[in-house]
Amino acid sequence: MRPQVANTSASALAGALNGAACAVIAAAGLLLLAGLGAGRAEAAGDMTPGRGVQTDQRIDLPLDPAAGDAPRPANPVGPVRVAAGDDNVGPLKGVAQRVAPLEVVARADRPDLVWNAAEHTLADRGQIVAYDVDAADIARAADRVALVRVLRDLAQKAGQPVKVLPDDRMYQARQHLDIQVAETRGRFALVFAVSGDGTLQLLYPQPTDPAQVADGTLTISVEVGPPFGVDQVVALTAAAANPGLVQAVRRLDRRKAAGDLLGLIEQLPEGSCRFGLAALATQP
Repeated sequence: MRPQVANTSASALAGALNGAACAVIAAAGLLLLAGLGAGRAEAAGDMTPGRGVQTDQRIDLPLDPAAGDAPRPANPVGPVRVAAGDDNVGPLKGVAQRVAPLEVVARADRPDLVWNAAEHTLADRGQIVAYDVDAADIARAADRVALVRVLRDLAQKAGQPVKVLPDDRMYQARQHLDIQVAETRGRFALVFAVSGDGTLQLLYPQPTDPAQVADGTLTISVEVGPPFGVDQVVALTAAAANPGLVQAVRRLDRRKAAGDLLGLIEQLPEGSCRFGLAALATQP
């Protein structure tokens, strides 16, 4: 999918956005539409493309756990069970783990992921979560499974309302939708998507977005594009700013780096954030 730039629906921000040029920010899977006020849905067809976000090599170099840049999780990471769609586990035996341990199992043993080598797809309980997946991509997709497990546990303890609008249908390429994060007034928000292949995409805040949300609802407008499959949209909100975490996610933006987030999330003080997840399924 392609995410589109996040905007609050707050009238408090409308004045700042009035007359602002609409920028289209290309990213993995989603297309963010920047500069839209409360009437963005009606005006979506009038948007004009702008330049993409440029990587600043001084501050945006990738985090690298092998170099000690991204912290390794201190707590044990549970294994991710992977099976082959044709039960030929030979290619899977040679896949080295990245962060989450890999356990190669038969399809009958309730795997977390099933890899179809002929079609280059990954499936979770029968639903395709990623396309164009080779054996070399499986470890990063497994890290995504481990990350979502951790985030779901955190959301059970301190939930943050987030949903995809208009509904949870299967979305097609170039369709528009909204990601809505509720109960955000006065809170600092971080919203990103994790694709089925482990690709991260920062949705909010973009460089021109306020870190602290003025309104009670934060709305992010999105256009669907590749990579297709299933994205987990993750919303974190807190009463205090955490610029270090935001910058870290920015450095991981558009990279298959779900595993790198595990250690970063683990370092958050307990009870400091609310967590919300919403699944978003797309296909060509």
